[in-house]
Amino acid sequence: MIENLLFKNNLSKINLKEKSYFTILKTQLDQQLEEFAKVTMDFWHYYQLETYNNGNLVFKLNQDIFNDLLSYIDKQKYINYWDIFKILINTYRSSLQNPTPWDYNLQSYNPTSTTNFIKNQKSLIMEIKYFQTYPDSKINFGYHGWAYNFWIHPNPTKENSGYDSDGKWFFLQKIEFKLI
Repeated sequence: MIENLLFKNNLSKINLKEKSYFTILKTQLDQQLEEFAKVTMDFWHYYQLETYNNGNLVFKLNQDIFNDLLSYIDKQKYINYWDIFKILINTYRSSLQNPTPWDYNLQSYNPTSTTNFIKNQKSLIMEIKYFQTYPDSKINFGYHGWAYNFWIHPNPTKENSGYDSDGKWFFLQKIEFKLI
């Protein structure tokens, strides 16, 4: 609720006759943006992220995080890539000295995908099998009102697409978690 504004009904939106401006001190904005950029870059360095033109991602994990992921996957009957990203974001957040409240969410425009895990001693590969031509998912994490997202929007190629045993067209994206 906005103070000192009278509402005739409880609508989720109102139209104001005059423009309203919300301000923040430039120094505060600069400090928050700088901190957000540092946290985001540190996230990349924390997991030594690698990206590839084919849409694949590689996260490099220490033994504890790797074991946590394997344990989580083994306990779940159904799991998708969003669950894995929540674990990674929360693990990174807990490693910070003074973590501020974060938020994160998944925006997915591809309800038709399946996730398969391939495990070995040194890596875990998450294969996401899409059944639509242009999937579009965003995994966001927010910090101080700023947001960073992993935009999962792979492009099908001859190497990562084909037809399954039911004759349905698909393509794969791989996200690998390597033990370092």
